[in-house]
Amino acid sequence: MAELSNIYEEQEGPKGPDLDVVVEVPRHALGLDDGFVVPVADRLEKDGRKIQRAISPHEPERGIRLRLPADFPSGGTLRFRRQGGLPERDGHAGDLYVKVRITDVAPAPHWSRRVALGLALIIVAVWTSLAVAAVSGWGLPR
Repeated sequence: MAELSNIYEEQEGPKGPDLDVVVEVPRHALGLDDGFVVPVADRLEKDGRKIQRAISPHEPERGIRLRLPADFPSGGTLRFRRQGGLPERDGHAGDLYVKVRITDVAPAPHWSRRVALGLALIIVAVWTSLAVAAVSGWGLPR
C-alpha cells in the first residue's frame, strides 16, 4: 500500500496535482486479507489534461491493492499520499484520492489448479485410449 509518513512533516519543493479516480469494488471483496486489486490508469485526467501519476513500487502493475474492512461504505474515499500527479519540475507527487463504489457483482467462478489438472488428465486419457484403439484395430469392423 501507500507509504506511511508523518502528516506534519515538512514538504520540500512544489507539490504535483492531486488526482481523483472512481473505482468499483465487488461486495465479496470487502474484508479479504489479501485485499482486492482495482485497475487504475497510469495517466489520469485533470482539468482537461492527462497527467502521469506517481506509481508506488509496492503496488501491482496498472492498479492499486485495496484492503477494505467488511463494513466499508459505498462512496467512501481513500487518500494515497504521493501517488497523485507528478510535478512538472522538482518536488513531490500530489495525492491520489480513490472514491470506492461498492457493487453487488457475484464472484466469478473459481477454477482451482487441481480441477483443471484433473480435467486435462481425463481428456488425455480418453484421447490416448482412442488412439490405441485406432492403431490396434480394436472395435473396428473388418
